[in-house]
Amino acid sequence: HFGLRQEPAYHHWPPWQEPDWRAKAPGKAPAMGATQSSLLPDMCRARPHAGDEVAMICIGELCEEHTVVDVRETVGQVSMEEGAIPLKGAEVPYRKATLQTLATIREKELGAASSSEAADARHGPAGAQLLTDIGAAKRACGDLEGAIEAYQEARQIRENLGDLETLEGATLLKSLGLAKCEAGDFGSGLTTFEEAHKIHMSTGTLETLQAVRLLLCMGDAKQSRGNMAEALEAYAEARRILEGSGWIETEEGAALHFSLGAAKRTSGELDAAVAAYSEARRVRAQLGILDTAEGALLLTSIGAAKRAMGDAEGALEAYAHARRIHECLGTAETKDSALLWKNIGIAESARGDHDNALEAYAETRKIHDLKEVLDMNEGAKFLESLGTREATRIREISGRLKLKAKGSDEEVDLESLERVRVIRQRTGTLESTNGAVLMTDIGMARRKKGDIEGAIEAYEEACRIRELTDTLETPAGSQLLNSIGVAQFDNGELDEALDAYKEALRICQRTNTLDTPDGALLLLNIGIANRVRGDLENALKAYNKARRIRESTGTIETVEGAALLKSIGAAKSEDRDFDGAEEAYLEARRIRERTGSLQTSEGAMLMMSIGMTKRARGDLQGALQAYQAAFDIHRSIGMTGTVGEANLLKNIGVAKRAGGDAAGALKAFDEARAIRERLGTLDTPDGTLLLMNIGMTKRSMGDTDSALKAYLQARDIRQRIGLVDLPDDVHLLVSIGITHFARGDLDKALDAYVEARQIRERTGMPETQDGAQLLKSIGAAETQRIRKGTVASRKSGSVSAMKGIFDQETSEDVNVALDAFAEVRHLHELTGTLETGSGAILLMNMGTAKNKRGDAKGALESLAEARRILDRTDAINTFSGVQVLSKIGVLKLECGDGESALETLLEAREIREKLGMLQTPDGAEVVMNIGRAHRALGDLTAAMEAYTKAELIRKRTGTLETPDGAFLLMMMGSAKCTAKDLDAGLKHYAEARRIRERIGMRSLETPDGALLLVHIGAARVLKGDIDQALDAYAEARKIRQETGTLESPDGASLCSHVGIAKATREDHVGALEAFAEERQIREATRTLVTSEGAMLFTNLGVSKRARGDLDGALEAYMKARSIREKLGSHEGNNADFAALLMRIGVAKHMRDDADGALEAYEQARKACTTAGTLETNDGARLLRNIGIAKCARGDLDGQLEAYTEACRIRECTGTLRTADGAVLLLNLGDARRAHGNIDGALESYAQAYKIRVETGTLKMHDGALLLKNIGAAKNDCGDLNGALKAYEEARRIRVTTKTLETTDGALLLQSIGALKDDVGDHKGALEAYMEVRRIRERLGTLETAHGVRLLKSIGAAQDDGGDVDKALETYEEARRICERKGTLETPEGALLMMNIGVAERARGDLNSAIEAYEEARRIRESTGTMETPDAAILLMHTGIAMGTRQAQLMRHIGVERRARRDADTQLEHFAEARRILERTSTLETLEGALVLSNIGIAERARGNIEQALEAYAKARQIRKNTETLETLEGAQLLNSIGAAKGDRGDLEGALDAYAEARRIREATSTLESTEGVVLLTNIGVAKRACGDLHAALQAFAEARRIREQMGTLDTPDGAQLLNSIGAAKAGNGDFDSALEAYMEARRIREATGTVDTPDGALLLMNMGVAKRAKGYINGALEEYAEACRVRACTGTLETANGAQLLNCVGAAKCDGGDLTGALDAYNEARRIRERTGTLETTDGALLLRNIEMAEKRLSPTKG
Repeated sequence: HFGLRQEPAYHHWPPWQEPDWRAKAPGKAPAMGATQSSLLPDMCRARPHAGDEVAMICIGELCEEHTVVDVRETVGQVSMEEGAIPLKGAEVPYRKATLQTLATIREKELGAASSSEAADARHGPAGAQLLTDIGAAKRACGDLEGAIEAYQEARQIRENLGDLETLEGATLLKSLGLAKCEAGDFGSGLTTFEEAHKIHMSTGTLETLQAVRLLLCMGDAKQSRGNMAEALEAYAEARRILEGSGWIETEEGAALHFSLGAAKRTSGELDAAVAAYSEARRVRAQLGILDTAEGALLLTSIGAAKRAMGDAEGALEAYAHARRIHECLGTAETKDSALLWKNIGIAESARGDHDNALEAYAETRKIHDLKEVLDMNEGAKFLESLGTREATRIREISGRLKLKAKGSDEEVDLESLERVRVIRQRTGTLESTNGAVLMTDIGMARRKKGDIEGAIEAYEEACRIRELTDTLETPAGSQLLNSIGVAQFDNGELDEALDAYKEALRICQRTNTLDTPDGALLLLNIGIANRVRGDLENALKAYNKARRIRESTGTIETVEGAALLKSIGAAKSEDRDFDGAEEAYLEARRIRERTGSLQTSEGAMLMMSIGMTKRARGDLQGALQAYQAAFDIHRSIGMTGTVGEANLLKNIGVAKRAGGDAAGALKAFDEARAIRERLGTLDTPDGTLLLMNIGMTKRSMGDTDSALKAYLQARDIRQRIGLVDLPDDVHLLVSIGITHFARGDLDKALDAYVEARQIRERTGMPETQDGAQLLKSIGAAETQRIRKGTVASRKSGSVSAMKGIFDQETSEDVNVALDAFAEVRHLHELTGTLETGSGAILLMNMGTAKNKRGDAKGALESLAEARRILDRTDAINTFSGVQVLSKIGVLKLECGDGESALETLLEAREIREKLGMLQTPDGAEVVMNIGRAHRALGDLTAAMEAYTKAELIRKRTGTLETPDGAFLLMMMGSAKCTAKDLDAGLKHYAEARRIRERIGMRSLETPDGALLLVHIGAARVLKGDIDQALDAYAEARKIRQETGTLESPDGASLCSHVGIAKATREDHVGALEAFAEERQIREATRTLVTSEGAMLFTNLGVSKRARGDLDGALEAYMKARSIREKLGSHEGNNADFAALLMRIGVAKHMRDDADGALEAYEQARKACTTAGTLETNDGARLLRNIGIAKCARGDLDGQLEAYTEACRIRECTGTLRTADGAVLLLNLGDARRAHGNIDGALESYAQAYKIRVETGTLKMHDGALLLKNIGAAKNDCGDLNGALKAYEEARRIRVTTKTLETTDGALLLQSIGALKDDVGDHKGALEAYMEVRRIRERLGTLETAHGVRLLKSIGAAQDDGGDVDKALETYEEARRICERKGTLETPEGALLMMNIGVAERARGDLNSAIEAYEEARRIRESTGTMETPDAAILLMHTGIAMGTRQAQLMRHIGVERRARRDADTQLEHFAEARRILERTSTLETLEGALVLSNIGIAERARGNIEQALEAYAKARQIRKNTETLETLEGAQLLNSIGAAKGDRGDLEGALDAYAEARRIREATSTLESTEGVVLLTNIGVAKRACGDLHAALQAFAEARRIREQMGTLDTPDGAQLLNSIGAAKAGNGDFDSALEAYMEARRIREATGTVDTPDGALLLMNMGVAKRAKGYINGALEEYAEACRVRACTGTLETANGAQLLNCVGAAKCDGGDLTGALDAYNEARRIRERTGTLETTDGALLLRNIEMAEKRLSPTKG
């Protein structure tokens, strides 16, 4: 922190010291009570601000006017608030006055008391409190020792009293801890804080503000000791308390944020620090306490943090606010204000405003002088600070900045430094220590500007001053000598520079300052000097020692550290340790990138060095990238046309030539030559190297004349400037020899080589690669003669052999290269040198060439032979061995031999580790390939571990930002995607793409770039982002077209990915086009009979299947199978083959070939079992398909078994809680439901639902399907509300996902319709069905089996809604479809005919109904389905129709026998239906309960009440066993039971049955339905029969309300209800109301044409009864006469009800005096009852009594 005073980390703005924290609001002063003394604290706070004198007077007044306790409490609240500072600079006198007052209080207490009282006062609680106050006052005055003493005495008193373990004791300990921390004893202070914390815990006061403040103090103390983790824990606990109590928006909350900001800033987390400080600022502003001294300190801290982040403007804004606060408070001349001004100066200097900075520094000086708090140096110091604003280190002594020897590239303000020099000369202070420093800085500034002589002059002046002031033998003197050495080195005075360095080194060793950053800088300079002299050994020693120092001092991550690492890399490169060199260079690059110093001239030189090393290691692409980066830096900083640019162009040319771009290389060389000729630097060592490279390039292009000319010019220059007997001379002579050899001048060639060999032998240099190759080409015999210094004849074939070697790197004709290799091998064999390292390398190169030609087998043979040679020669554990093993491993990996590849690559890795070569770019490549091998074997975890290690190596070596690094990231992304971590995969891909785009040179627009884009697209497909995927594929295709690689296997793979993406978004036409293009490419490249070709046909099959072309799909799948069988991947060891078989099974299944599908599935299962992949997700999918196929074959047990096994596998693999797992659980639920296990089904569905909610896949197509099945299962168990809720949720999802207008959507709506039909909502059901019909018509699927079922449902709904004609029309439409499709003669057709019969019966056409039923029976008999539950239901309906026709036939003359026959036939049908159910063991089912219910109805109709009740009881037991009693059908059954019991006279039993039926209907919300009305009506009838007319009328009224609501009151059934209401009211004596009800009922019957019915007759009779009761005899007789007419017409007069009517007629006639007519009516009634066997009943007895009475009345009349 430049110049910012480090406040004690434990210091906060002062918290209140309150006697009882729990009674106070946070951040506010405590109240004293309702007395006048309550105003004193506020007075005391306000008045001291006016000045010291007033403060003292105020406190004195308190002592005089109030009690000691009041004064002490007031002082404790006001003056002794830990560190509370009055304004206007009055804090010190104010605190002193307070301390004097406290002393006066203590004396007053002790003097006013007796000895015992004095002892109590001194050693009691009051004494402890007073000592605490005194401690606080002394601490506020800066007397920390006295404060600690007072606190300790107070603590001793409280311990003696035993009340230390109290809230006051904890407060005392906190104050003591604060004093200790301020005194620098943090360890003891922390211990004291922890004691206080324990007290808070034991007293239950941890959740208080006092405890919060203690935690903040603890955190600050721990932060001061460097224990940041524990400090943050304390802050976190404080935050928890503040947030939990709602106190976070208080002053204490602001204090917490301030401490957190300080902690984050100390940890280097500047963003987090600024955020925390800003939060503290917000809270303070909100509370109105920002404009305080503490607020100003906060703003100063905010500014310092922002400045450290580089936000100078933000810092100055915060400082300006702090400055305004200080000015307003009158604290502008305090230490905090001085601190603020210093920070303002630093910020102004950082943004280049030197004038404002100077003013700020001057203000700082003025304040320090005024306050006498810090001894600052003279004003020149501030000018020095400005002049050296670019430095990076703080001098702790004076706070000034020092310009370092290796500063930034920006211009130093030399003018300011010179002004300081003038000031010092005028004031006579130049010959001082600071003057020496100033002259040193001036020397550095001059050197920076290129004035080396002026720099040396300034340094010598500084040296003179230091000798004069005896400060040369100091660390600063050592640095001065180092600077002198640097300047002498720059001036070419190498020996003098080394002397200066050695003297500086001596001083550092003597003063123990070598192990410092300055010492490291000195050692770096020593190393550079030694390296220039050619002493690499001593250079590296110095470098390595400097590196150790920088690492130990934590300064390796600086610009100076990067410079050191570059020097190390250069030395290692010269020592041929290219791996070590590259490692050092890349580390230096990483540091420069982090420090923002890469875009400088030094950064450009570093990038060029990296390029040179990469080229030396064979990484030409990496070299060119590094050179390009250096070139870009040169251009960005304006270094064009310089020697540096010439060197860079030379290196670019070398790399391009090595990469085969001879023309590009020559262009770069020519540019470099032009620059050197213009600058006059061609006649230099670097100029000769450039000419040598020009010669090599010309030679490679076949221009040997120009090449020789360039070589000879370089040779001439070297000889003229005295460069002889150096390695470059050897290389140049060998090149001259090779060129002569190529021109056919063998004598000159050998002359040049002999000269080169003589130099090598004189200097002890090793044999070069070119020289050794030349020896090989000439032949073994001539080589021996050359070594003896003689020249002999040449072999004629040497030139052609040599041509092959040189063509290897530049020719694109691999065959030519292989021919050359073969010739060289022949020479090796002739000379017996094949079994050598050189021979192994030759074989390795042959293998590489063969692989390029596509001969993988031949390549492996050559590489294997190379390995055998290396093994036999014990050279496998060398760099060459590593290369061979790596190539073998990669080739085996590409050939699909993952296990062998992994073994070989692991061996290569082990050797690299032994050789110390693993932490290199090549090492990273090996580790990455190990990861690829692991992934090929299916071990994703091991693959990612390897990739991560490779990534770490590349980061360390600085090669992650390269094409190889991008490829590694692509591999990592691919592995992540395979592991389903798509977000992480895409992140890796994006990073790889960013690297390729950043490094330029069209790295993305290459085949590898296209491959990356394909990977990105594949990940996007998995994420569901098809459009972005296709965009990536399109970009990849464009690149492949431009690079001419579309017609390749990789191009075919691209087409495959495009096809898959298009298929994913249902564009199967586009997918097939892409797959067709892929097929064309694979046929052209002969890669069709490969695993990729098999996958192509598989994909073709998938798309064709999706388009409905099942035959084409199967054909494609079979071709894929044929290819896999040819490749041998069908032996059970290939999971892809199992997947293909599964697809074949699916296609066959879709063709309704369930047997063929199951056969394919079982083959796939066998393959998976053999391959060990059955216990995987794919195995689970296969088992699911097996279950589906077994279901299609009717094998429900096998289906359930397959699903259960699939669930077990997914549970084991941890994939059950996925979308696929949810689908499987849905299937399992369906299977369980098919087995009748509804609870098990719902359990599976519930688990699937939970998974879909967790995975966010509920609101999708499959989620809607799940909800539909949940609804169906809930419907099965009678939970109709739950079912409807599930259906509606599924419907909402389909509407949202726009899948309602699909087949599945239609099935869902059909289920909704069926459910609504079941609950009596026929209108809602019909609406749903009609919507389904519209969908099916649009989809063209109405004329299908599903369409027929739909039409049957529509017809049933129309029938239930009373629109029988519409129902019959719909049924007939369904019948016509079945006839056209030939499906009428099927069980489904029989069901349709039965429905037609039901509708005809509902319309009243019983003959047509019975005909339809007979047709349905014929179909069932012909299809062999008569012995089925459906056939039993058919017989039941037939019986119902027969019974209905019986009732109708009774009205005709002479039909009694036929009626009886129909009744018997009805029972016969019911009995046959029952027998079928019993034979098929399905009587104990819902169908059985339905048949038994109808048997009961038939028996009751025949008067067989006991038999009826027996049938009902069995039906009830079945429904109870099947848990369907609590359903609509169960309620209907209970209604029938109640009616039968009512017929038997068991009214109580009837009402019990009705009550249970009502409870069920209320639970299922079906009371308000037609059936519910019937139930309520029956309840009313039973209640009336019991005499409970009030309850009866209630039931009738509710029934009426429902009918009115449903619109069914104006129906025959509504009329019947009104008849019952009238009867009840008549029974209650309310005949007027009864007649109203009867009249309304009659109106309805007249409107509906149902007066002439038995029920109409009953209504008319009741109307007569009511009129008779009211005395309207004639009116009654009229009604009776009409009733008799109706009964006569309907054939129901000869019944018990007819007899009852006649009895009423007789009674009315008696009332009218017509006794004869009365007797006639009575006798007719008697005759009917005798015939019907109902005379011996209650009604019969009543009739006989009426006859007797009439006869008695008639006898006197006759007499």
